[in-house]
Amino acid sequence: MWECLKQNRIVPYYRNEQDVYLIDEDLVVVAEFSELEHERDLIGNPLHRMIIVTFLGRMSETIELRDLKSYYSWLRHSRRMTLIKNSRKRK
Repeated sequence: MWECLKQNRIVPYYRNEQDVYLIDEDLVVVAEFSELEHERDLIGNPLHRMIIVTFLGRMSETIELRDLKSYYSWLRHSRRMTLIKNSRKRK
């Protein structure tokens, strides 16, 4: 990850998205960046911490990752339908 950051191989998935990133235009990652308090580099710029939340997968292997918004919409719908189906079985 450090090498990818240094070589600028990590880019935002969407222009305005702050949490989803692409590595090498293939691997989809959810990450958070936070500023470290009281930590500075040699020039005086603040240091940041990168927290990897999850690796979603490779777009080359999982076609659904090419459009995350519709993929998450499908997941929510699928999960909701599974819950409804399971609640019917219990009755």
